[in-house]
Amino acid sequence: MSELAATQGCADAQFDLGMQYLFGRNMDQDYGAAVKWLGLSADQGHADAQYNLGLIHARGMGVQPDDRAALHYYRMAAEQGNVAACYNLGLMYNNGIGVARDDEKAVRWYRRAADQGDADAQNNLGLMYDNGRGVKKDPDQAVALYRAAAEQNHAGAQYNLGLMHTLGICVEQDFKKAFDLFNLSAENGDIDAQYNLGLMYFDGCSTRRNPAMAHFWWTLAAAQGHYAAAENLTLLEATMSPRQLAAARKEADIL
Repeated sequence: MSELAATQGCADAQFDLGMQYLFGRNMDQDYGAAVKWLGLSADQGHADAQYNLGLIHARGMGVQPDDRAALHYYRMAAEQGNVAACYNLGLMYNNGIGVARDDEKAVRWYRRAADQGDADAQNNLGLMYDNGRGVKKDPDQAVALYRAAAEQNHAGAQYNLGLMHTLGICVEQDFKKAFDLFNLSAENGDIDAQYNLGLMYFDGCSTRRNPAMAHFWWTLAAAQGHYAAAENLTLLEATMSPRQLAAARKEADIL
């Protein structure tokens, strides 16, 4: 849409122009102009403009970071059903960012995003049911939500569902399923899954015992700050010959 249409008050055109300025598409990046045009669009009720203004204020893109302003714009967009805004609003209530922590409101907004298929919201809502925060504890509902998100390749949900299979909570205790889920999650970068997968390789749980693979996964987890993985890695390396250690480190691409 044209700049002319934006100046004539077309909300969609104002949104498009604001996004072009925000990311420097076909023009120089200009956060001030982005805020101006997105603000004009948001004032006319454009949900995507409201959501992006929330992001701008949350991340301090050309403005001072302002969680309360972010909350304001996310709420405007969320009340119109914007999925990402619903999730972000839930996250802010969940963690007390820009507002007093309120688990019940977090559940409400996570649910609105989860019902629209948002995997992050499904996983976080699952955690709320799992831990009885803002809602009555319901492991069955947690499993259903973890599974829905895991089927969308959500690393955290794959890990959480793997834990449920490890412990046999509302699902059959099945270490092979847990191993497969941890493997998927670890490959998607989840450090807790990488740590647990390392444990399963080290112990030979549902797989052939393989200290080299334990070393591989603990190395990845430790590199991302997982304390227990770093401790286990140190203990494992003390038992390895120089040749074994060199081969394991090469496998992890850290030589």
